[in-house]
Amino acid sequence: DRAAATGLPVLVVPDARAALGRAASWVFGDPAGDLLLVGTTGTSGKTTVTYLVDSGLRAAGMSTGLVGTVEMKVGDERVQSSLTTPEATDLHGLFALMRERGVTSAAMEVSSHALALGRVGGTRYDVAVFTNLSQDHLDFHPDLRDYFETKARLFTPEYCDIAVVNADDRFGRALVDMV
Repeated sequence: DRAAATGLPVLVVPDARAALGRAASWVFGDPAGDLLLVGTTGTSGKTTVTYLVDSGLRAAGMSTGLVGTVEMKVGDERVQSSLTTPEATDLHGLFALMRERGVTSAAMEVSSHALALGRVGGTRYDVAVFTNLSQDHLDFHPDLRDYFETKARLFTPEYCDIAVVNADDRFGRALVDMV
């Protein structure tokens, strides 16, 4: 109310973390939009799939970036990683650096924490991959249903164009029914 009383424009944001990702994307000129972007989520296998995708993209002649638990890469430069998925401002800055250095595609791990906390806000994936889901991260998620529903957000039109889902997993089959 005090800000509005000054006569200055006031923007009320119900979810600042979610808005931060879209704002960061805008500030950096939507760098993810200039990359062929593949995001992988699941309880197990994210790192392996991300490295396999990176290898395949390189074999196809693309200059690649990688975002994951073990490391981040911009072309051939390796950078230590502290989170599976960085905060939104860091992520969009990393995508901007990739674009600046001629990277044309990137493979990345997308954690449930990142989806729940808005770290991938403003990021659109050309391909989203689901590996599996098992009882994990229940220190963060109240139950398995919430954990699954959080992972499933990656497969909505807001985040991805093409879904690749492991249907050998019961949650994968449930995800197929949803998309």
